[in-house]
Amino acid sequence: MNIKPNYIKLSEIISDNTAVSLLLLFAISLLFRIILINTIDTDKIAPDGVTYHNIAVNIAKGNGMSADKKEPFEKYYFREPLYPAFLAVVYSAYSITGGNYSYIENYNVESMQYDSQFHKEILFGKYIQALVVALSVLVFFLTISIKINK
Repeated sequence: MNIKPNYIKLSEIISDNTAVSLLLLFAISLLFRIILINTIDTDKIAPDGVTYHNIAVNIAKGNGMSADKKEPFEKYYFREPLYPAFLAVVYSAYSITGGNYSYIENYNVESMQYDSQFHKEILFGKYIQALVVALSVLVFFLTISIKINK
């Protein structure tokens, strides 16, 4: 018994009009996120964001999953490791482009403000996340298109 899988060709789903729609959808979703990043609370970060950031810096520096800023770097098990690992990869990529990353030292819990002029790696991370969100919008659109066209 020979069973062939039922493949859907991408060309069956994406016509020329759909390709233009995908490009437009991607551009709008990316532009929307970039506008939000650059206009709303540009120097604020939630308290747990500081923890995620400092863990990511430690991972990128090879100190492991720790929120400590000085030795000994004790393991921090309260946060899930995937997001800090993602940020560590982003920060490492940022350092390859000539930037640097460091711990958030001066943070005001009440106003949720940090020294944004010294932490451009956070802005870079927000841009990368905007790109990921824009790509996920396309994946969602294509998934819906496949389900509708079946």
